Amino acid sequence: MKTLRKKLIAVTSLCLSLACGAALAGADGKGYPDKPVRILVGFPAGQTTDIIARIYAEHLGQALGQGFVVENRPGAGATIAARAVAEAAPDGYTLLMSSSGPLTISPWIYKNTLKYDPIKDLEPIGLVIRVPQVLVANNDFPANTFEEFIRIAKEQGPRLNYASGGNGITNHLVMEMLKDKAGLTISHVPYKGASAAMTDLMGGRVQVMFDSTPVTLPLLKSGKIKALAVSGAKRIPWLPDVPTVAEKGYPGFEGSTWAALLAPAGTPQAIVDKLNAQLIRINQMPKVKAAIQDLGAEPQEGTPRQLGQFMQAELQKYGRIVTAANIRLD
Repeated sequence: MKTLRKKLIAVTSLCLSLACGAALAGADGKGYPDKPVRILVGFPAGQTTDIIARIYAEHLGQALGQGFVVENRPGAGATIAARAVAEAAPDGYTLLMSSSGPLTISPWIYKNTLKYDPIKDLEPIGLVIRVPQVLVANNDFPANTFEEFIRIAKEQGPRLNYASGGNGITNHLVMEMLKDKAGLTISHVPYKGASAAMTDLMGGRVQVMFDSTPVTLPLLKSGKIKALAVSGAKRIPWLPDVPTVAEKGYPGFEGSTWAALLAPAGTPQAIVDKLNAQLIRINQMPKVKAAIQDLGAEPQEGTPRQLGQFMQAELQKYGRIVTAANIRLD
């Protein structure tokens, strides 16, 4: 009996020693990763955030010698995946690739039901892309410039309709931001997804909408819709002749979507810094830059702290829009 007790004590001590060693290896980043890493995505396969996650997962795996596996968990405005990561162990083996919606819009429109705080419960690693929004119109709409759109919108008021991919998503809020800045009263027509909204826009059932460059660029190139302005801070290389909203009399107007990599709060800083360094290295690879630009997106670089500050600013910006437009989904 004493011999068995000694063996149990020895085994327990060994396990504790190994666990402590693993924890230390994780804390200083040197032993990380020593097993596959999951990257959760709150969108279906094939959407922009999913494509971006798979690009980075491939290169992270090659650089760090372990598989980085993308796991899609769509639903509830992409908040299911964000909540799962917020509740995961802070060891660097469950990450989140997410976007502006679940990170900086959902906290305002799901105030009573959201089960995570993106600032307190998630650890910023790095911003990876920004995706400008384009203000587009169907070809029968009489405006061909942004100034003409503003004039017609003020003349027609609620008789003029704009589409979005759904209540509370980014292209809805970007238009609400423009309505607030320009004093417009045009009517919102929400759809169950941006593709349905764009189909009705091309068919003339709605007149205008904001949508992301991956969606709008192919349609603009084929002449199926027309561009009036872009919502980014500067003109985009794919549409060099299309002005920004900011330069047309609304300084500071900016409403891009974006994607970032995050971890559960409390993840060791060494792991966060190690992953951030890899994101920056990957973003500088010519083939990655080309792949991102082919999507109509712009590669981004920055520190974890800069991402945290950026998220705070975006949260405050969208909070003002949601409050002004009285948007609530719970």
